[in-house]
Amino acid sequence: MTLYFTEFATESCCDELSIYDGSDATAPLIGTYSGSELFQVQVDGTTDSLTLVFNSDGSVTDTGWAAEVCGTAPPPLVCDVDYVDSGGTTGDYGVNEDVTQSYTAPFGQVVLATFQVFNIESNWDYMRVYDGPIEDVATEVTTIGGASTVTANGNSGFTGTSLQGEAFQTSGQDITFVFESDGSVTRPGWEICIQYVTPFTAPAASATKDPSAIDLPFMEVEVEPTTLKK
Repeated sequence: MTLYFTEFATESCCDELSIYDGSDATAPLIGTYSGSELFQVQVDGTTDSLTLVFNSDGSVTDTGWAAEVCGTAPPPLVCDVDYVDSGGTTGDYGVNEDVTQSYTAPFGQVVLATFQVFNIESNWDYMRVYDGPIEDVATEVTTIGGASTVTANGNSGFTGTSLQGEAFQTSGQDITFVFESDGSVTRPGWEICIQYVTPFTAPAASATKDPSAIDLPFMEVEVEPTTLKK
């Protein structure tokens, strides 16, 4: 039995999913997970059954999880840069952060940013994305995939887990991220795969025929058969 988690977001301190390698919770424990630990992770059992036990506490909730059963995980992304929050891949980001980070692709290429993990405090902590080298309202990206920026509590941007699993390709060589957190609750943060790729260019449409052009008439010519010998 195999599970591949396409979504995973629980309260990192207190809400945990335990996975057992068998038909009940007396089977060997594979692991106990929280936060975003299982996002895009494949869990393999050694039998024909897996048992999942979830425990949440009495306060904060999150978006939970979704998994493909008996699926095969896609190959991992090969990133030019792995952009993660200040807490790294295992910890939370800090309070009162104001972080700006830009990336520039080589000449002739653009930036493809894939949000492998995105879990920040909803409606209090925000990330803004700019299709350019600096923070500029004219180049702010307001929609990525199914996610849109929101405005609340005096700030705006992408928030919660809205960008998890989404991807954005720039129109030029540059991308800029701006992250701001408030003074209290934190979350696991983000892991963004930065790839420098060659932009896809659609083939040019075929030229429109000049209506003033006159086709030559088709002429049938009768030719005597000819035999060629070496």
